Amino acid sequence: MAELIAKRLRDPDGRILLQHEGHDLSDRLLSIWARDVSERAEGTPNSPAGILAPSGFEFAAALTGIWAAGRIAVPLQPAHPIEELQYVVQDTGMDLILAHPRELARAHELARVTGARVAEVTLPESRSETIETFSGDGALIIYTSGTTSRPKG
Repeated sequence: MAELIAKRLRDPDGRILLQHEGHDLSDRLLSIWARDVSERAEGTPNSPAGILAPSGFEFAAALTGIWAAGRIAVPLQPAHPIEELQYVVQDTGMDLILAHPRELARAHELARVTGARVAEVTLPESRSETIETFSGDGALIIYTSGTTSRPKG
């Protein structure tokens, strides 16, 4: 999967990948945004990094940027109680939380308790560069709350 994503971002053709709230996101623009996010998401290859963001372009950029940095993405659902988010951060051992601007306060609250660093996911203006390579295999850890109400990954 990582190779397919890398190829699409290395050689964008303007194809629309995502539509959200009446706007389109092309592979060209995603490659620019993901490159910017990947610079903030650098860390140990195959280590988990969290995404605290609602569905949308920022989430897509964060997910792709984490994969571009060779890390494992762990979505953190903004609607979940802070205790559940704290459990996921600690259970995965993540050292980074990429947060949507509206979620920065919660991200910093998690960071105070867990020691993870926080980086804001902001979408830069278009630039002409694209992602050249992925440095690892992209992966995703999803936590669900089972019958015990304790999230499971």
